[in-house]
Amino acid sequence: MKNLIASVVLLLSIAVARAQTEEQRKYVFPNLNESTLQTVDGGSVLNGLTIKKHSVYEYYDLYLDTEELDLLKMNLSLRIRKRDYGNGTIEYGMQLKSEMLKAGDIRMEIDETELDYMQVYYRGHVIKLQNVLASIYESFQAKLSSGEAVDLASDADMQENLNILKTWLAFKANSAVAPLQKLRQLKLPLEKRQTLRPVLIGRSVRTRSHVFIDRKNTTDDLRDFAASTRSELETPAGVKGEDKIWTMEASFDRAQFYRVDAPGKHLINEFEVENKYLPHENSRELLSRFEDGLISELAAEVNLESKYLQTMKALGL
Repeated sequence: MKNLIASVVLLLSIAVARAQTEEQRKYVFPNLNESTLQTVDGGSVLNGLTIKKHSVYEYYDLYLDTEELDLLKMNLSLRIRKRDYGNGTIEYGMQLKSEMLKAGDIRMEIDETELDYMQVYYRGHVIKLQNVLASIYESFQAKLSSGEAVDLASDADMQENLNILKTWLAFKANSAVAPLQKLRQLKLPLEKRQTLRPVLIGRSVRTRSHVFIDRKNTTDDLRDFAASTRSELETPAGVKGEDKIWTMEASFDRAQFYRVDAPGKHLINEFEVENKYLPHENSRELLSRFEDGLISELAAEVNLESKYLQTMKALGL
């Protein structure tokens, strides 16, 4: 009887988890103009849905792969990200993510947030990993700010710090660092994992926006759309109230990526939306409506690929 109850509870838990899954959709703009930029940057109404900017921050990504680009071939991306929230708060984190092969797919995301406490032994010295990452990103930021062509391959200090990071990756290849542990579970051999090294580095400026129905400023067919069942506690302050229905969160990224070992640059303008309306299974009508507006009015194109995959393809790697 206990086993039967446990099985029922497990099945119910899986059903609830599936019902609560948030769907993500991604788009790119091959010909971004000022009108499109104003809309996706959080300042317009599209197909009856209001886009309202609530925050802007920047982040830096260092993408890693093996010598033979095994992660790329496995439809995976592995990055170390620096987030700068603009208020003095800076965070470092590592993430392994699977590619979204079709719309509505749920991507695997494995995170490691404890990088601040890790160290690397290099040429007789113990160095904080956080300091190595800070040096890499600060050097990259300085090059971007200089206005000159970004040449990372000939920067001796940058390459030294990248080598220190490579040493740490080789040492941790069989460790409990969550993304590296997952690669072991995915049967990527240890000798492959030990060749992980930086491949790309990039900067993104991200605009975050709420997407919602404003009953006072929408189309007639959406004016009486059913309210979301999401609780007030889970709803951001900017989209609370009887006249507003929180439907999605949107992110617009303007990104530029560079090879770390040779010349090569790729620019990306990417827009991503994630459903927040509850129940989620009824939100696809709103997602599809929003998507129709992006495609018909802003010439957006559906693109499910990660920034890593987009850049590697663009650079012919």
